[in-house]
Amino acid sequence: MASQDHRGTPTAPGRVLTLEPSPRARCFGMAYQIEHDVLEALDHREQNGYLRHHKNIELESGEQVNALVYLGDPESPVYKEEHDLSKLAEHICKSKGPSGENKDYVYELAQALRMHGENDSYVFELEQNLKILDASDEYH
Repeated sequence: MASQDHRGTPTAPGRVLTLEPSPRARCFGMAYQIEHDVLEALDHREQNGYLRHHKNIELESGEQVNALVYLGDPESPVYKEEHDLSKLAEHICKSKGPSGENKDYVYELAQALRMHGENDSYVFELEQNLKILDASDEYH
Protein backbone atom coordinates (compact mmCIF):
# COMPACT_ATOMS: atom_id res chain seq x y z
CA MET A 1 0.00 0.00 0.00
CA ALA A 2 1.13 3.53 -0.65
CA SER A 3 1.59 5.16 2.75
CA GLN A 4 0.74 8.84 2.52
CA ASP A 5 0.33 9.41 6.25
CA HIS A 6 2.88 7.25 8.09
CA ARG A 7 5.91 6.20 6.01
CA GLY A 8 5.52 8.78 3.29
CA THR A 9 3.62 11.94 2.37
CA PRO A 10 0.76 12.69 -0.04
CA THR A 11 3.27 13.97 -2.60
CA ALA A 12 5.81 11.18 -1.98
CA PRO A 13 4.04 8.12 -0.56
CA GLY A 14 6.09 5.36 1.03
CA ARG A 15 5.13 1.70 1.02
CA VAL A 16 3.76 -0.61 3.70
CA LEU A 17 2.67 -4.24 3.58
CA THR A 18 -0.97 -5.17 3.89
CA LEU A 19 -3.07 -8.25 4.45
CA GLU A 20 -4.92 -9.69 1.49
CA PRO A 21 -7.45 -12.50 1.44
CA SER A 22 -5.86 -15.70 0.18
CA PRO A 23 -7.33 -19.21 0.50
CA ARG A 24 -5.26 -21.51 2.73
CA ALA A 25 -2.74 -18.75 3.46
CA ARG A 26 -1.24 -18.40 6.91
CA CYS A 27 -0.62 -15.07 8.58
CA PHE A 28 1.38 -14.65 11.75
CA GLY A 29 0.66 -11.65 13.94
CA MET A 30 -0.74 -10.29 17.15
CA ALA A 31 -4.37 -10.24 18.23
CA TYR A 32 -5.48 -7.58 20.71
CA GLN A 33 -8.63 -7.34 22.76
CA ILE A 34 -9.75 -3.72 22.53
CA GLU A 35 -12.55 -1.60 23.93
CA HIS A 36 -15.32 -0.51 21.56
CA ASP A 37 -14.33 3.18 21.78
CA VAL A 38 -10.97 2.36 20.14
CA LEU A 39 -12.67 1.36 16.88
CA GLU A 40 -13.15 4.96 15.74
CA ALA A 41 -9.42 5.63 16.06
CA LEU A 42 -8.57 2.37 14.27
CA ASP A 43 -10.99 3.14 11.46
CA HIS A 44 -9.40 6.57 11.07
CA ARG A 45 -5.87 5.10 11.02
CA GLU A 46 -6.79 2.39 8.51
CA GLN A 47 -9.07 4.52 6.29
CA ASN A 48 -6.53 4.94 3.52
CA GLY A 49 -7.05 1.80 1.44
CA TYR A 50 -8.27 -0.74 3.96
CA LEU A 51 -11.62 -2.41 4.51
CA ARG A 52 -12.81 -3.74 7.86
CA HIS A 53 -13.69 -7.45 7.95
CA HIS A 54 -14.61 -9.99 10.60
CA LYS A 55 -12.67 -13.23 10.24
CA ASN A 56 -12.26 -16.36 12.31
CA ILE A 57 -8.68 -16.63 13.54
CA GLU A 58 -6.81 -19.20 15.57
CA LEU A 59 -4.88 -18.00 18.59
CA GLU A 60 -1.59 -19.56 19.66
CA SER A 61 -3.51 -21.54 22.27
CA GLY A 62 -5.55 -23.16 19.48
CA GLU A 63 -8.70 -21.25 20.45
CA GLN A 64 -10.77 -20.01 17.50
CA VAL A 65 -12.15 -16.47 17.84
CA ASN A 66 -13.89 -13.98 15.58
CA ALA A 67 -11.62 -10.99 15.01
CA LEU A 68 -11.72 -7.63 13.32
CA VAL A 69 -9.09 -7.34 10.60
CA TYR A 70 -8.30 -4.64 8.08
CA LEU A 71 -7.57 -6.00 4.61
CA GLY A 72 -6.12 -4.08 1.69
CA ASP A 73 -8.72 -2.96 -0.83
CA PRO A 74 -7.47 -3.79 -4.36
CA GLU A 75 -9.88 -1.14 -5.70
CA SER A 76 -8.23 1.62 -3.66
CA PRO A 77 -5.96 4.08 -5.51
CA VAL A 78 -3.28 3.52 -2.83
CA TYR A 79 -3.22 -0.24 -3.41
CA LYS A 80 0.05 -1.13 -5.13
CA GLU A 81 1.24 -4.53 -6.28
CA GLU A 82 5.01 -4.51 -6.31
CA HIS A 83 6.85 -7.34 -8.04
CA ASP A 84 10.21 -5.74 -8.88
CA LEU A 85 11.86 -5.69 -5.47
CA SER A 86 14.91 -3.74 -6.61
CA LYS A 87 12.73 -0.86 -7.86
CA LEU A 88 10.57 -1.10 -4.74
CA ALA A 89 13.69 -0.89 -2.58
CA GLU A 90 14.80 2.25 -4.44
CA HIS A 91 11.41 3.82 -3.77
CA ILE A 92 11.43 2.83 -0.10
CA CYS A 93 14.99 4.05 0.40
CA LYS A 94 13.91 7.57 -0.61
CA SER A 95 10.63 7.63 1.38
CA LYS A 96 10.05 9.23 4.76
CA GLY A 97 6.93 10.28 6.62
CA PRO A 98 5.66 11.33 10.05
CA SER A 99 6.27 7.81 11.41
CA GLY A 100 9.87 7.75 10.20
CA GLU A 101 11.95 6.47 7.32
CA ASN A 102 10.23 3.88 5.17
CA LYS A 103 13.32 1.63 5.14
CA ASP A 104 13.21 1.40 8.95
CA TYR A 105 9.68 -0.01 8.66
CA VAL A 106 11.03 -2.85 6.51
CA TYR A 107 14.08 -3.46 8.73
CA GLU A 108 11.92 -3.58 11.86
CA LEU A 109 9.39 -5.88 10.19
CA ALA A 110 12.11 -8.30 9.06
CA GLN A 111 13.66 -8.27 12.54
CA ALA A 112 10.29 -8.99 14.18
CA LEU A 113 9.63 -11.89 11.78
CA ARG A 114 13.03 -13.42 12.58
CA MET A 115 12.50 -12.92 16.32
CA HIS A 116 9.32 -15.00 16.07
CA GLY A 117 10.85 -17.65 13.79
CA GLU A 118 8.74 -16.64 10.80
CA ASN A 119 10.10 -16.88 7.26
CA ASP A 120 8.83 -14.39 4.68
CA SER A 121 10.97 -14.55 1.55
CA TYR A 122 9.37 -11.39 0.07
CA VAL A 123 10.20 -9.27 3.15
CA PHE A 124 13.69 -10.76 3.51
CA GLU A 125 14.56 -10.24 -0.17
CA LEU A 126 13.28 -6.66 0.01
CA GLU A 127 15.38 -6.13 3.14
CA GLN A 128 18.50 -7.38 1.31
CA ASN A 129 17.83 -5.01 -1.61
CA LEU A 130 17.48 -2.14 0.87
CA LYS A 131 20.73 -3.01 2.66
CA ILE A 132 22.61 -2.89 -0.65
CA LEU A 133 21.16 0.53 -1.47
CA ASP A 134 21.60 1.75 2.07
CA ALA A 135 25.31 0.92 1.90
CA SER A 136 25.77 2.98 -1.28
CA ASP A 137 26.58 6.70 -1.23
CA GLU A 138 23.65 7.47 -3.57
CA TYR A 139 21.05 7.20 -0.78
CA HIS A 140 22.88 9.15 1.94
